[in-house]
Amino acid sequence: NVLVHSAASGVGLLAVRLLQKWRMNVVATVGSESKVDVLMKLTNLPRQRIIVRTNPQTFVAQQQAALDDIAATRSVPPSFQKFDVVLDSVAGDYFNLALEALNPGGRLVIFGSASLTPAGNLTSFDIRNWLRLGYGYYRRPMVDPVNLISQNKSVCAFNLIWLWECVETLGLMTDRFLEEWKDLEPPHVGATYPFEDLPKAVKFLQSGKNIGKVVVTVPTSR
Repeated sequence: NVLVHSAASGVGLLAVRLLQKWRMNVVATVGSESKVDVLMKLTNLPRQRIIVRTNPQTFVAQQQAALDDIAATRSVPPSFQKFDVVLDSVAGDYFNLALEALNPGGRLVIFGSASLTPAGNLTSFDIRNWLRLGYGYYRRPMVDPVNLISQNKSVCAFNLIWLWECVETLGLMTDRFLEEWKDLEPPHVGATYPFEDLPKAVKFLQSGKNIGKVVVTVPTSR
């Protein structure tokens, strides 16, 4: 069982499709109800396995409903009817909720923190963004390593930036990804901008309204 946060994003969609290829049970989250129908169409996920992150209270109820739906199709002990892997690009209030929903031996992989992404007019100084960032950073989730041992759970992080100088490793990973992806549809492109509208593309990404990849086209030289 795998929980994928922000499953309608470019990375999220890629993750869901690969996991489905590997016959994993996927539960997906999105940031708004408007993305549910599109995600169902792109991934064939049933509605009961898509969670809308409106607030932590409804998140827990939706998460349990999705796990119950999976449990109805699997014969496993009750103590293992949770998630084996969580792919978290959101963090914030949803980090601990997902960590609590891991099976013993489960792993939470965090590779982003969308909950700290600034909003509003990013081209001008807005004190509200700084206050929101400071408050979110102050309330960021903390992990007790001793408690992880007793629960037999793992938390790890991934940042692609640290692979820029590891050309050989990055090449091997890319080759493996392309080999796995060759039988799947091309990544979904939700919006395209010309290079001169790059600030608009960034602003659209940060709005959280995108579905799939946001592509910026660069004019070719003649």
